[in-house]
Amino acid sequence: MHTAGGTWIGEKNPGYPFLAAPFQTLGLLRVAPLFYGALGCLGLFAGGRRWLGRWGGTWAVILFCSSGAALAFAWRATMPTFTDASLIAAGAGVLLWTMLATERTVRLRTVVGLLGFVALEAAILIRYTNVVLLAVAVLAALLVFRRTALPLRTVAWWLGSVGALIADVLVFDQVFYGSPLKTGYSSGAVTFSLSSVIPNPLIRGAAQTHRGHLSDSARRGPYRMGECPLRRHAGFSGRKLT
Repeated sequence: MHTAGGTWIGEKNPGYPFLAAPFQTLGLLRVAPLFYGALGCLGLFAGGRRWLGRWGGTWAVILFCSSGAALAFAWRATMPTFTDASLIAAGAGVLLWTMLATERTVRLRTVVGLLGFVALEAAILIRYTNVVLLAVAVLAALLVFRRTALPLRTVAWWLGSVGALIADVLVFDQVFYGSPLKTGYSSGAVTFSLSSVIPNPLIRGAAQTHRGHLSDSARRGPYRMGECPLRRHAGFSGRKLT
């Protein structure tokens, strides 16, 4: 998105450049997603080992590193998909450790839990829809903090961090998008409709079919001017989604 001041800001993932900038300054931009991936593995290992036992953390890391997000996006330095997934993994794993490590001191658990919330908040800065995961973490903390021998002041620290994030996002949106409740998308660019729930999986399936038959399409010759490539496959109806 081109702002009125002449600068550019992302529509979908406005916070990722700020997380990647230190690595770009050092000339190590490709290391950025790997660094955050390592944080995700560390959080998953700690949480998985504490929850599932000796090998739980190891298997959690193996499954994460062999996931589609890792295999497809970990090497893409300017694409934040793997980075926000890694931050979510780090935050979730660390919070799980915090809730289960009842033998540790309250101060340590408070600090570690706060780092977990910071990781989830950083994921929101990359992609605003990750706020759903933060809401789940807040709800879980409020429901179980007494059972896990954590004092109310610990939860207050965590909620204070969440409040700071909300204030930061509102100010950010005001400065770059012109309103605290506005994003980079133009009005009407993103809409939600129940009538699109069923057609969307169908169009995605048709697109995958198209990619799987590129060689077959090549044998048939080039596409005609204005022809939609998906129309060559029976799975695509060509209907406009509402």
